[in-house]
Parts: sequence; structure tokens; C-alpha cells
Amino acid sequence: MRPLLRKLLAPRHMEYLILDPNLNIQELSIGVDRFAENIDAVVEGNDVRVGFPELIGLEEVLDNILQGYRNSFELKGLTRAAKAPRTKHFYFDVNIMSDEEPERNQNCLLILFEDVTERMELEQNLVQRGNEASLLLSALNSTHDYLDKIVTFMADALIVTSADGTIKTVNHATKDLFGYSEAELIGQHISSVIPSQELWERVQHAYMLGQTDLLLNAEVNCITQPSKAQTTIAFSCSAIGS
Repeated sequence: MRPLLRKLLAPRHMEYLILDPNLNIQELSIGVDRFAENIDAVVEGNDVRVGFPELIGLEEVLDNILQGYRNSFELKGLTRAAKAPRTKHFYFDVNIMSDEEPERNQNCLLILFEDVTERMELEQNLVQRGNEASLLLSALNSTHDYLDKIVTFMADALIVTSADGTIKTVNHATKDLFGYSEAELIGQHISSVIPSQELWERVQHAYMLGQTDLLLNAEVNCITQPSKAQTTIAFSCSAIGS
């Protein structure tokens, strides 16, 4: 192995081959055979395509690099079955460029092999997590739409408020029951519709105690439009997550 190449490639876990213009192996690094499909074929003097069938069909590209018409060529994300136990496969990139060979007075091809398994697995994990997040978001959106339809079209009146009683959402049944428009209700305190100080003190007390069911099936008076008449209704109040 060339000392300079060994120093340059070792930190990145890279190996190399040097080929003559006929694509025969002239020189190879010690560990390059692990990237080969046919390990036994990776010896000096052999046609590189026997050990690396990915190069079959690239002869014109390789000749253009030798002739100086092209600087380099890359093959990315190639995979091999790993030889180490408990490991299914690994990924590697191939970079091909020209290399002068003064002793033989000819241009040769330098092929670099880099193990990129960690990077590929990281990218795959990121893609998988992105897909999972997208599916989750889609499911959440579908659930939200479904719940919106349930809330909108349920027969019972439903009012959603903040913890301090400010009305945030109402459904059609609420508007029909009380006679108010949505714009007249949103942003108002619920006491403007159900004016019972004692009721809201009970609800707030139960809320402070961390109870989920704040009030169940109580009969309360509410104010309806347009006559401002009072109507008795059955009323339940529950806490929901934010």
C-alpha cells in the first residue's frame, strides 16, 4: 500500500484499487477485498469487473476519465452482505478518478471505497422518523376533523371554555338552544349565558382539586335570545386536556 494513500484514507475507513487502462488491478490496499462481490477475484492482474460487477457497463465512462475528458465518477449507496457475524449488510461509496503512474508512463484509474454504513443508517432512521411523524400528523388531523364533526353535529349543546370560563368553541345545538350567534358567544364568559355565581364557584373548586368531572347533571337556568328569557336545562361540566 502506498504510504501517502494509507495516511490519507485511514481516518475515513477507506480502501483503494489502482487499475491500468485495461481495467486490470495493478495495486490494492489490504482491506479492499471486503467491498468486493467476489473476494477471491480481487488480486493483482485480474480484471476488476470480476470482483466488482457494478463497473460492468461503465467502460466508456472509465475511458473518458483516463483520457482526461472527465474528472471523476461516483457510485453512492452500494451495498454488500457483511462478512462479520451478526451484521446483515453494509453500505459504501465508490469514487473513481485518474492517477498518473510515472513508473509505467501511463495514466491509471484510482478507485476509492468508503464505508458509509453509519451515515446511511442515520439517514434511513431520519427518513423513517420523518415518515412516522407525517403519518402521526395525518392521523391527528383526521382525528381532529372527526372530533370536530362530532362536536359540530351532536344533538346536545356543547360549550368549550378556557379554565377561567371564557367561551372558546360552541356547536350548532348551542346556538339553536340559546339563540345566540357564534360571534356573540366566542370570547364571552359563560356566565353571560348561565348566570349562576354559586354554580361557577362549585366548578372552580372541583377544578382546583384536579377533578375531571366538575359537575354532573345539575339543573341550571340559562338566558336565551332574543327575549332574555330564562330556560332550565340539565347541565354537566368536565375538564379536558389542553
